[in-house]
Formats: sequence, structure tokens, C-alpha cells
Amino acid sequence: MLKRRSTLRSAKLAKKKSKQLSIRIVVGVCIFALCIALISFLSSIKALSIQHIEVQGNKVISEQDIELFITERISGKYWHLFSKKNIFLYPRSHIEVEMRTALSRVESIDISFDSLTSISVVMEERAQFALWCTSRLEGESVVLEDACYFLDEQGLIFSESPQFSGNVYTRYYGRIHTISSGPLLMQYMPQFEFEQVHTFISALAQFDIPIAHAYAYNDGDVELKTTSGSILFFTTRESTGETLENLTSLLEDATTVPNRAEFMSTVQYIDLRFGKKIFLKLSQ
Repeated sequence: MLKRRSTLRSAKLAKKKSKQLSIRIVVGVCIFALCIALISFLSSIKALSIQHIEVQGNKVISEQDIELFITERISGKYWHLFSKKNIFLYPRSHIEVEMRTALSRVESIDISFDSLTSISVVMEERAQFALWCTSRLEGESVVLEDACYFLDEQGLIFSESPQFSGNVYTRYYGRIHTISSGPLLMQYMPQFEFEQVHTFISALAQFDIPIAHAYAYNDGDVELKTTSGSILFFTTRESTGETLENLTSLLEDATTVPNRAEFMSTVQYIDLRFGKKIFLKLSQ
């Protein structure tokens, strides 16, 4: 008899505890739902929503384009609940990464909190340093084309270029092959090699030898064409300093080069790829 009463009492107690647990779960779910609803509401209030975007550092990219780019990415909600416009929830890091990829002129960008309703965008655009232009092979001959893109100082292709008359920028050809999606954000050649080439070209200007364009081959050889039509060959496989020393020795040799301007006007090519052994061909 006592055992039966004890069993009935235990069953009632278990049922009571189960009911209390169910109530706690329901209350907990309701509280959680209310919290989510409250946060969702607060995330959308105007006083905490981005309404103004201040842009600094842009030169070519318009402020309107930057604002539109960011506005598109802060529209809508996370999981249909939390506004992406909220000053504490907007996807800052994602926007910075995506902007550097989508807007190839952007070299660096920093988006920061400005107020509860505004953000500040500080950016730096890539500087136009030179041109990379397309070329094609016809048999064993290379045909230079006029579809050109801007290069920055690191040799990165970052933007289409308008047509220029004259030699406003040095033109570079060769080395990379355009892929189906285009050459934007591709490297013309490894940065250290590109620095070798434009260091060499800059040094030639000191000898009054202006370069119109450069063609870089896959093996490291570079062909430079002067504005007068002469060709200089050198290679990035060798030290640029040593190559310049060898060229200086040639041009300052009064026996071989009594007058530098006259000498260069007769040069068809100078080949500097073989150390101190320099090969050259002069017009007849």
C-alpha cells in the first residue's frame, strides 16, 4: 500500500516538473523571440541607420559611383531580420575587400565610423604610370596593337586607357596573355623585374635616349625602341646596374662615340644582353 502511494506521488511530481519545464521553454522562446524582434526593430530605426557617406581621396572614380556601390551593399537585411544599414551591423570589411576587387583603380580603402548616421570612406587610387598595350603574333612577327591599359608603378594593369597621341606614357608590350575576363588586376611582369625595366629606361633619359615602347619576352629579354627608331636589347636576368655601366662605357668612349647624338642617329640596335661584350649595328 505504501509502495503504491509512493509511486503515485512520484508520477505526480514528475508530471509537475515536466509541466514546469514546458512553461520555462515556452517563456524562454517568447523572450528570445521578443529580443530578436526588438533588435530587428532597433536595427532599422533611422537614428542608427547610415544616411550619409563621406568620400575622400578619389580623383577619377566619381563620388556618386562610390556612394552607389556602398548603398547597394548595405541595402536589405541579414536573414530578413537585421538591417544592413545599421551603423553597428553594416558589412564594412566585406565592402572594403569587394571594392578593391570590383573597382580596379582602388589601391587602398578604409571605411570608418563617422557618426551614428554616417560613415567616412578614405581611399587612394592607383597612379597612372605607364601603358600596357596588346600585341599579337603573325607567323614569327609580333604586331603591336593600340588597345591599351594603365599600369601603376608596380606593373599592375588597373584600368582601360583612352587613345594618346605622341609619347605621353611609355608603352609596354608582351609578357602577359589576356584571359577571357580581360587583363585588369593582372601583373604585367613580376614587380622586381618591372622596376628593373623602368629604372633602366629612366637612366637612358640621362643619355638623351627617350624610349617609345618596351617589349618584354618570357625569358627575361627586353627590347626597347627609342623615339628615333633605334633598338636596345637587355635582360632582366642580369644586374641592371652592370648593364648600365657597360652602356655608359660604350657611350663615353670618345673613340667609338665622338658625338653621342650623331652616333645614336646611326644606331640600328645595341645588344647589351652579354655582359661586357656589346653587339651593335649602325646604319650604312
